[in-house]
Amino acid sequence: IHAHSLFSDPAEQNMSQEVPRQTILLKHLWSIIKVTDELLHCSCFLRLFLKASLLYICDNKIYIRKPTINYGIL
Repeated sequence: IHAHSLFSDPAEQNMSQEVPRQTILLKHLWSIIKVTDELLHCSCFLRLFLKASLLYICDNKIYIRKPTINYGIL
């Protein structure tokens, strides 16, 4: 019985250790993927926001310049 337990236990332990390790790895990978995805979304949003703000600033500058040009013509 003792010899049998020596042979069967390590295999069962390996199986029980291997599965959680894989699930933990998958969970870690999933969390990393989620974080990177969120970061990418944030960076894309920030880029769009910066583009929009730059365009807005440029438009405002043009808008501010136009009246001065008009006044200059007047």
